[in-house]
Amino acid sequence: ARLGGLIQGNENSMDYLKSALPTTKKILDVTAQSVQGLFMRLWGGVNSIIALGVMLVFTVMISFYFVIDFNMFGYFVQVMVPIKHEERFFDVLGKIDQAVGGFLRGQFIVCLCVGAMVTTFLLFLGLHTPALGKYCVLIGMVAGFANIIPYLGPMLGFAPSALIVLFAGGGDVSWEYRLVGFLLVCLMSAIVQAVEGFILQPYVVGGASNLHPLVVMLALIVGAQFGLGGMIVAVPVAAMVRVVVKELWWDAKVRADKDEHAKEAAELTEEGAET
Repeated sequence: ARLGGLIQGNENSMDYLKSALPTTKKILDVTAQSVQGLFMRLWGGVNSIIALGVMLVFTVMISFYFVIDFNMFGYFVQVMVPIKHEERFFDVLGKIDQAVGGFLRGQFIVCLCVGAMVTTFLLFLGLHTPALGKYCVLIGMVAGFANIIPYLGPMLGFAPSALIVLFAGGGDVSWEYRLVGFLLVCLMSAIVQAVEGFILQPYVVGGASNLHPLVVMLALIVGAQFGLGGMIVAVPVAAMVRVVVKELWWDAKVRADKDEHAKEAAELTEEGAET
């Protein structure tokens, strides 16, 4: 009887292990997938940072050599352009340079303003959450630098600020207090975004490059399809395209329409005089 009890107990243990194995396997599979997904996201983030660093290094190198040998490039372009189109070509090129330069200067001013606004707001919010006051300058610098892509700075200023408000302070801070801080950070981000979108972009950047804010947003949407680099160059390319379309097609069409209307008006005047 005792032996039978042991056998029965072993059988029950085996049945329990058999029933537990699928659940254990499922838990292990889910854990493995989660760990693999985490490593893939981390690796993707590292790759993005490396790609951005490489792109910035090459951008600086290309800009340096371009500035050093600018006269040589100008002479090369002048030789390549036919003489009969030379004046028109350099006129359009000068307007492109003015538009792109105006955008870059305007966007630099916007970057400074966004960084200053984020830093100032976080400094005052530091009275509520001291950790924000501690990191306000760093977050403001990140927001200002990131705003080289229009409208991105306030978003990047919001993300770390919200995380600090929600998770800093340990268990001594109540969730009601954290929620108030989070709402204040949301308000800060909305104010900075509104000032940039309704004042800085239209009047500073738009006035310098003659680009409507809607055109800027559409350019960013198209540039986002090509990654971070596409978003950085999207608006300067849009400024260049605007100048080319205006100079080579739009102005010619407007002049042709005016000439056509003037011709029709002259013909009507002649017919009226004859009658």
